Amino acid sequence: MQNKSKAETKQNTIGLNPDGIFDLCDEFPVNDNDVCFEEYFWIENYILSPNQRYIAIFVRRNEVKIGSHSLKEYIIFILSLIDNEYIYYGEYIEEELEIQDYFFSANSKYLIQHKPTKLLYIKVLSKQNTREKQISSESFLSSESCGNINLLINNTTILTIQLENDFQQIKQFQYEIKFYQKLFSNFAIVESNDQTYIIYIQNQKILLRWNQQSPNNRYFWKSFIVQGQDYANKLRNLQTGKLIRNIHPKLGFRQFSQDQQSIYLFQIVERHPKIKKQKEKVQNIFSRFDILKGVNKQLNINIIPFENLQTLNNEYYIDYEDVEEVENGADKIKRLRYFHISKLTK
Repeated sequence: MQNKSKAETKQNTIGLNPDGIFDLCDEFPVNDNDVCFEEYFWIENYILSPNQRYIAIFVRRNEVKIGSHSLKEYIIFILSLIDNEYIYYGEYIEEELEIQDYFFSANSKYLIQHKPTKLLYIKVLSKQNTREKQISSESFLSSESCGNINLLINNTTILTIQLENDFQQIKQFQYEIKFYQKLFSNFAIVESNDQTYIIYIQNQKILLRWNQQSPNNRYFWKSFIVQGQDYANKLRNLQTGKLIRNIHPKLGFRQFSQDQQSIYLFQIVERHPKIKKQKEKVQNIFSRFDILKGVNKQLNINIIPFENLQTLNNEYYIDYEDVEEVENGADKIKRLRYFHISKLTK
């Protein structure tokens, strides 16, 4: 991991120097001039922890032959974004990386892999604390700030696991469950088909309900929720069910984020000049919409985004660079860069 004093940057294309660069050429040097580095290692994906202190980077190595099967080997690095230090390294063999199977716990203490027949816990700040449990479940539902996770065992059954002590609790419902998360101390939010319920946990009595079609976004802040799809979301009061506002992001990059102050929608909108000159660089519009306050702010960020996976929040802008195309036409990515932008978002 390079510090920003050593990072190589192109000053004519970005307005800020990266605070860190994860470069695979540094981690896995290939000395054979006849070997194409990108055919051996490349960055497949990454995940940022909820507290925005850690980043898990998934590196793919070329296929491994096991008997008659050809599997892929993945290397997971967990880095501290505070001091650029490694805090975890592990190797895993998978048929294919499904990034939705990996997530940080809500308290950022664990990186978890969920599979239909197992759970893998990686305790972020303890290199030796990796546990695997054989648990059959259909899907991961949610992670709670207290350290619990909720798994869907079947359509009407939820398993809650306390990660610190592995205590398990089963909850049975009379209707199909799509999502479940505990709210406050005695209540929970439940999604069933196109209905959202607020229930009293002890007897599962439905206290509030509203219609919401198949949401894939859910962001909670105290007694508020942002719920919906990438292209249309709603802000509601969880105590009354009242709709406060609709949110319709613009075309282009869009990402929701939250911190101790609010829930935000970050966007990057590309500006096209009327007459494009050769090699002309046009500054994109970076903006942040405070969903709770209803206030939009344009961010003074002069970075040319790469056309790959990006993260934008109050603390960081992250994306890939050095994307190269190899012979089979696939993009192989070997560098990830991040910028600490909190001074620009205040």
